[in-house]
Amino acid sequence: SITPLSQSGANSPVRGFGPDAPQPRNPLGIYPEICDGPDQVRAAARRTLGRGADQIKVFADGEVLASQAADRAVPGQWKFSVEELRAAVDVAEAAGTYVMAHVYGPRAIRNCLEAGVRSIEHGNLLDEETARLMAERGTYFVPTLTVYDLLVAHGREWGLDDHSLAKLDMVGRLGRRALELAHRAGVKIASGSDIVGPAQALKGRELAIKAEVLGAMGAILATTKTNAELLNVSDRLGTVEPGKWADLIVVGGNPLEDITLFEDGRKNVLLVMQERRSMKDAVG
Repeated sequence: SITPLSQSGANSPVRGFGPDAPQPRNPLGIYPEICDGPDQVRAAARRTLGRGADQIKVFADGEVLASQAADRAVPGQWKFSVEELRAAVDVAEAAGTYVMAHVYGPRAIRNCLEAGVRSIEHGNLLDEETARLMAERGTYFVPTLTVYDLLVAHGREWGLDDHSLAKLDMVGRLGRRALELAHRAGVKIASGSDIVGPAQALKGRELAIKAEVLGAMGAILATTKTNAELLNVSDRLGTVEPGKWADLIVVGGNPLEDITLFEDGRKNVLLVMQERRSMKDAVG
């Protein structure tokens, strides 16, 4: 995703592309597409794909990282309508790709399911009934649990205000419960971290957190095999099989016995191969 789709509004914390809008970057260095109504959503999705996006991302729920003064939406407050979301899905499917949704609460998730959104990102406020619907429809769930612990611990030194920190604490505490509900319901669980910037070296912590619910092998499969299936690249990535690209790593230990090996990848990842080429070799 290059330009996620969001909505207009006098107090919206997000600014970006639109038919008559300027194009300032937001703090993540991303230009959101501002669009309202199915026709604008359809046009915005086409522009985004035209810039080279692999998939369309929509903000279907309230943001966390926005100050109280600027924030008109909170996690669990749904945004785009089903008709708007379906317009994005139609454009994505016509181009052979899919829609992923930033979303937290059950109502927004159900809107996404009805519209045909392929993956639910975050989903911290998921409930049992919505988890069952996700499993029935084959929707992917991408919890991003590490980032909440990280931002609650370091957010103040990184400039976050009390309002944002309170929201982070709330969704962070509920994130593990959402993962448990999805796992029990049989939802296809993929893996992300939502970590950007200088903290990217800590992304490996996500496996240890997911392993608390999925087990070590379950966390590894979510990060490899299931992720490849979600991204529509399982014909060449995600598993080690004849005919695939041989993208793999070797770690200094048995992650089935100690899943925390991934938390310090710089130290514990000894070999990195990409398409059969060695990108790092600390073995020999």
